[in-house]
Amino acid sequence: MKFIIEKKEKVKQFATIFRHAKSLCENVNLYLNDIGLYIQGMTSCHTSLFELKLSNDWFAEYICERDKIIGVNCELLFKCIDCLQEGQKIIISQVKDRLCLQFTGGKNNIDKNFEMPLITLEEERLEVPAADYDTDITIDSHKFTELINELSIFGEDIRMNCVNNQDDSVFTLTGSGISTGSMIVNIKEEDMIEWCCLDNLNLNLLFSVEYLKNICQFSKINRCLILSISENLPLRISYSLSSWMDKATKGEKEEIDTTMDESNNITFFVAPKIED
Repeated sequence: MKFIIEKKEKVKQFATIFRHAKSLCENVNLYLNDIGLYIQGMTSCHTSLFELKLSNDWFAEYICERDKIIGVNCELLFKCIDCLQEGQKIIISQVKDRLCLQFTGGKNNIDKNFEMPLITLEEERLEVPAADYDTDITIDSHKFTELINELSIFGEDIRMNCVNNQDDSVFTLTGSGISTGSMIVNIKEEDMIEWCCLDNLNLNLLFSVEYLKNICQFSKINRCLILSISENLPLRISYSLSSWMDKATKGEKEEIDTTMDESNNITFFVAPKIED
């Protein structure tokens, strides 16, 4: 097994994922086959889950001659990734019971080699069924992150209310606490990149701000994210990995690719809080 990540934007995406995966779970299994790489992780309290999908052609080079399941410690992988320097490419391979990482290339950089032990995880892979959501909201990932961080000041939970009827169409976020006051954000359709919504909709759900803040740490992956919300389904937050938020050349208008690449993405699921 061996794969190489070479393009600057993809190296940044991959590094961002594994810098922050440790905030969600301690260990993960890497599922590899000739099609690509799949990772699934879940928080210890089983209220939040994420899936990472990368097809073989996402990589500069990808070799996997037979199906493999490799268990790794997220904290240890983070320590390796944190030594990555600008301009270096990532080479990952398996040698017996060790995972080997190489960071090479880049101007004035020194090549680095790491080895980390593989671990055996007894966790079963959960099948996440495909589902149609009542509303899909595409929004600037940095703006959404700023709002979540501000709302977190006012309480441990964030209420999401989505209304679409003849009189009004608005997505509202509310953070509040008994002693902290409250903050209410009304996001209208013109504040979003895209909004697909059923008619006569009124969704009102409560989520832990801790999990939303953890998911927002991944905002550097893409300039936009997609929020999918339904009454009886977990909140779904998706980042496509097929485009990168490189800075546009000065004076040029940036194009925002809102297409979700079904083969290359990271998707998070968060269960709503049960209210009395």
